[in-house]
Amino acid sequence: MTTRTYPTPPPTGAYEITMFADMKVEAVTELKLGIVHFPKGQRSPPEGRRISAHVEAAYVISGQLRVETDSGVFVLAAGDSLLGNPSEAHSTLALADSSVFFMGLDP
Repeated sequence: MTTRTYPTPPPTGAYEITMFADMKVEAVTELKLGIVHFPKGQRSPPEGRRISAHVEAAYVISGQLRVETDSGVFVLAAGDSLLGNPSEAHSTLALADSSVFFMGLDP
């Protein structure tokens, strides 16, 4: 499997991101908040895995996702949350139309 590093995707493409905030916060370089909508079958990244430049926290609002990481494979459903380490490669596949609240913190 190939590991690739991808920047935070812009709010375009097959899924829609609604940004709540993109601000500077003391003790962190940047804080990003938003909701991402994945249609069923959407994979991020399209192939391989990505490594984020920031700590990611996610809360599944609706739907179901399969998240593959170096630590294992996890199926998340509405009400589940996940904390992502910036050094751990991961990918996400929407098993159903899904909405996820996310927070990214750049140290």
